Amino acid sequence: MKSEILCHKTNGFTLIEVALVTAILAPVVGIVLSGTSAIVDTSVGAAIQVSAQQQVIFTTKRLREELQKAQIDSVSPDGLTVVYQKALDMTGSGIAVGPDGAIRWGAIEATGPVAGNTYTMSFVQDAAISEATVQLDLNSDGDTVDTFRRGHLQRLTSGGGATEVSPSMFMIDAADPSGDLNGDGAPDPLFNFGPGRSLEVRMLTRMVLSNSRRGSNFSRLRLFLTNMPE
Repeated sequence: MKSEILCHKTNGFTLIEVALVTAILAPVVGIVLSGTSAIVDTSVGAAIQVSAQQQVIFTTKRLREELQKAQIDSVSPDGLTVVYQKALDMTGSGIAVGPDGAIRWGAIEATGPVAGNTYTMSFVQDAAISEATVQLDLNSDGDTVDTFRRGHLQRLTSGGGATEVSPSMFMIDAADPSGDLNGDGAPDPLFNFGPGRSLEVRMLTRMVLSNSRRGSNFSRLRLFLTNMPE
């Protein structure tokens, strides 16, 4: 009796083949995933850094538009508040000059422009930040023992109207509102009258670049006040 040997052809892989391929590919997959993770971390860190820089640029632009053509009435001794007026178009003609040829100064309230009213822009605290806690020398003075007040700028009118001017990004020395913010040994008030007809705004901002990378940025904005008297 003749025996028959039947051969079955399959399209799959044996367990031994699968195990062998897995052993070969595992290190490769690990390297690829590690590289992908690094790329994602770098991308997220870059995006956060760009966002922080955009906040500084946005706030700088807004302060320039708000204050450059204003008439400054006063800056508080601690440098945290500036009081000012803006030229008003009282009649809707697009001209801020009255019949006598003088500029009409004031503030825009909910009811419309009011001559003589003022704007008050102030620092409003949102949180406290300790250099020892975040393990960073935020003001570049060579130590990590300082504490800062982090906050935003808010504008109030004489009539009570409130407007948020900036995100929570400004940092002020907790012990001295005019304290040194960039390690050069000189005071750095938030608002300060500079040389000539100028108003200086000093900004120390904290930037979180990623979970493991943090830093701070110090910048100074000088606004030449075209409507201030000589």
